[in-house]
Amino acid sequence: MLIRRPLDVLHVVESLGQGGAEQNLLAFLRCLPEDRFRNHIAWLYDDTRLLESFRPHVNTLLPLGARGSKDLLAATLALAGWMRANRPSVVHAQLVMPQLAARAASLLARRPPVVTTWQSAFYVPEAITDYGGSRLRQEIVRLLDRLSGRINHHFIAVSEFVASHCSEKLGVSRDRITVIHNAVDPERYQAVQPTDLARARAELGLAKDAKVILTVGRIVISKAHADVIAALSEIRRRVPEAVFVVAGDGPLRNALVAQAESMGLAGAIRLPGLRKDVAALYQLADLFAFPTRFEGLSVALVEALANGLPAVVSDIPQNREIGEGMESVRFIPVGDIGALTRAAVDLLTAGTSLRDAARLRAQELRVRFGSAALAARFADTLERAASGPPSVNAESQPDN
Repeated sequence: MLIRRPLDVLHVVESLGQGGAEQNLLAFLRCLPEDRFRNHIAWLYDDTRLLESFRPHVNTLLPLGARGSKDLLAATLALAGWMRANRPSVVHAQLVMPQLAARAASLLARRPPVVTTWQSAFYVPEAITDYGGSRLRQEIVRLLDRLSGRINHHFIAVSEFVASHCSEKLGVSRDRITVIHNAVDPERYQAVQPTDLARARAELGLAKDAKVILTVGRIVISKAHADVIAALSEIRRRVPEAVFVVAGDGPLRNALVAQAESMGLAGAIRLPGLRKDVAALYQLADLFAFPTRFEGLSVALVEALANGLPAVVSDIPQNREIGEGMESVRFIPVGDIGALTRAAVDLLTAGTSLRDAARLRAQELRVRFGSAALAARFADTLERAASGPPSVNAESQPDN
């Protein structure tokens, strides 16, 4: 009887930090059956906050030690050396720099098949901040991405918008793309004990009657945290107990503090940094604010809605893909402070019926973005890539 050997999958990522891409990969790895997969993970940059979470689900931990773009060549050579020595069945890469390094390493290491997960719409004009504000740099990276992508066996996109965007910008036919949404980890919506909720509230210095407007994510320009602060004075005129909590960190943290101080709102915002008790924050909040300029498919938004939070979100296709048709979600034009203000006030003063409606729809989100079902599609995609040359994908139709 032929015994089937598990596939050795090398996952190449930017870091083991707490971003949406890392959280999504971790949710999938927790679900991949051990009799079908042996997972190995390599990361470019030295952020290992999720290292202990990944450790039980991988056989190899491979830090590549890059500190910037000048170290990418050395990291790529180290990656190729590991591939030559260990001969993975398939290589899976996420985000732009890891996917470029993984493809180059594959060429140097007898061409193990490569699968790329497109985590975002990297080449929209709004993404220019990820390239130091340089359109030339963005275009150079896009051309490198397009050329190196020719060796890919398959592509995964986290949303229909990302699939269409990357298909157009990188010249990839849709029959080589599978849409697999980002998953919500059940740990992020499991009921939190009242004592833990009270502890989180106390640590944040929130009054018992505070109306908490929450956002979760990196503090960068694309997330538009500044829009919420710009709206906060008028929101508090109508809802005096409103407080804005930003769970996350990033280069614009000090700018947000300065903006709030200049508007006399220093006492109405909380910036606690990265938190391990994110489920508690979702469950003590009254409203999720997400006026983002662009996204791939926001893990934080999925988590917020899976926790039964009403939300005010920017009206972009990626957010529509998550919350379309939900009574408790208000879509606003990007950058429209007035619309953000009105929607936030309406949701904060709507009463219990709206929150009840949000909780009813939460179960639907948990099923639709459940990690087990999405990980099964991820597993099938990896196995198809390992089995042979690029082929037409029968599952490349939109998720329902």
